[in-house]
Amino acid sequence: MEFEIVQEDCFPRFRFRGAVTGGDPVTKFHDCIGEKIDEGFRMFIVNLAEVSWINSDGLGMLIAAMTTVKNAGGRLVLCNTSGIDAVLKITRLKSVFEIYVSETQALEALQGSGSAQS
Repeated sequence: MEFEIVQEDCFPRFRFRGAVTGGDPVTKFHDCIGEKIDEGFRMFIVNLAEVSWINSDGLGMLIAAMTTVKNAGGRLVLCNTSGIDAVLKITRLKSVFEIYVSETQALEALQGSGSAQS
């Protein structure tokens, strides 16, 4: 699993690639979320377009990130989840996460929420 952070339009976008299965990248992702919150960001997009698989560690990573962001008064949305839709449906997490078909739709949803930074 790899991810990159793209900072556009005042919204940190995390773009993941490969199988999301835990390990050091999970810790790095959680640390990055915390750093961005410390910088004042409250709105985040997690783009999963290039994710081929996700296991329970990966799901736990997304849940923890969403909880951290919500506890800071923010919002974390997922987009491009077609590669893991079956897992999200089976685990009933489709109803837990705010999911958009594209990064553009996710961005539009967040832009309607007000300020990206507090």
